[in-house]
Amino acid sequence: MTVSVAISILGIFLGLFVIGFGAFRRWGALPLSLAATAIVALTSRLDLWQAFSETYIGGYTNTFATYFLIFLTTCLYSKLMTESGCAMSLALKLRDIFGKERVMTACCVAAAILTYAGISAFVLSYVMVPIMWTLFKDADIPRKLTICPIMFGCSTFVLGCTPGCTEMTNLNPALALGTPLTAAPLMSVICMVFLIAAGLWYSNRQVRLAKARGEHFSFPDGVDPAKYDINAANVPPVWKALLPTVVLCVMIIGGAHFVSNTRLLVVGTMLVCNFICLALNFKTLSEAGLAEMITTGLETAIMVVASFAAVLSFAAVAQTSEGFQFMIAGMLGWKLPIYVKVVLYTMITSGLLGSSASGSRVAINSIADTIIASGVNLEAAHRLVSIASTTVDTLPYCAALFAQLRMLQLSHKESYRHIFMLTVVQTGIACLLALALAFLLY
Repeated sequence: MTVSVAISILGIFLGLFVIGFGAFRRWGALPLSLAATAIVALTSRLDLWQAFSETYIGGYTNTFATYFLIFLTTCLYSKLMTESGCAMSLALKLRDIFGKERVMTACCVAAAILTYAGISAFVLSYVMVPIMWTLFKDADIPRKLTICPIMFGCSTFVLGCTPGCTEMTNLNPALALGTPLTAAPLMSVICMVFLIAAGLWYSNRQVRLAKARGEHFSFPDGVDPAKYDINAANVPPVWKALLPTVVLCVMIIGGAHFVSNTRLLVVGTMLVCNFICLALNFKTLSEAGLAEMITTGLETAIMVVASFAAVLSFAAVAQTSEGFQFMIAGMLGWKLPIYVKVVLYTMITSGLLGSSASGSRVAINSIADTIIASGVNLEAAHRLVSIASTTVDTLPYCAALFAQLRMLQLSHKESYRHIFMLTVVQTGIACLLALALAFLLY
């Protein structure tokens, strides 16, 4: 390793530290990503103007082009569901099924079911926020704990362990290795049971601890608490609330067999669900001020996707540095048992990129030939990639976290310890369990 490569690697980790530390100090994603990009560009001896005007801006505009319509339609859906009372109706039904004392479990289960049905992490946040705020307010659970159901649903067992999951963490190794989405079912189920039990135990324990400390639910500034008061007499019948949600799941699952463009499928589905919600509740929404409601819902999307794009733009610059290329090439040359190599390579790649989907894609595309040539069980390798990609992908600089926390109106300081326990510590233990099972069973 040359001195210039060492300095470049140091610059990458310094940039990641700036984003993570700044997030805890309540800095926004845009200034943090700009500072981190400057550090990487200078330490990697990149052309500073080109790094910002081409690579950074290219990553920013590409993110907007890729995700803006998704955020636009999902933000509007969340707004319509809240203002129409449909979210309240669903919240009441969940409370009736699980009971007021098991609100956290109800929300965790709902989030996991929606994720398995094909709802992306971004869509999940918008669908769940009005439901969680209603139930958490009724049960007087601190709002900072709303991060627990979101992380439980979209960043733990569903992505890595659940057989048949259609998320990219399961699709990427299937496409590269030619394995089924249900690869290594015994390993999957054992790890899944562990993560479900651990996640529910941790989340419910935090509720008990918060109540023991005398903590209470509070709304963010500018939110009208009256919209989240449980009043069964003033909410639409539950079928009006369930219909858009059922259509959402059916179209995502069924449409995947006919529509190859995932963005088109998600945007088209959300448009249909928005139309259904609007048509079923037109009178209520009109009386509440439909024009202002739609405008506010759509404008929210701009703020959320801007934070998300900023961090991904930094990642785009970091990937062009000689330090990043050296690390990726170096990991491929490690002399380790193939299962261990698969796990470490996927974990590190996902951690550097701050994304399980991107990390699993880069990792499996780089190491697939090595896995196949080694003669190991391909289904076991597939499952290890899926699980390992969900271990350190949610470090503080993860782009998705900025978007999700903005939607929840929470900060890293309030919520990150819960994110870390659910999506780093517990998934890390599950990954070690999976690795041991791979050697024992395959």
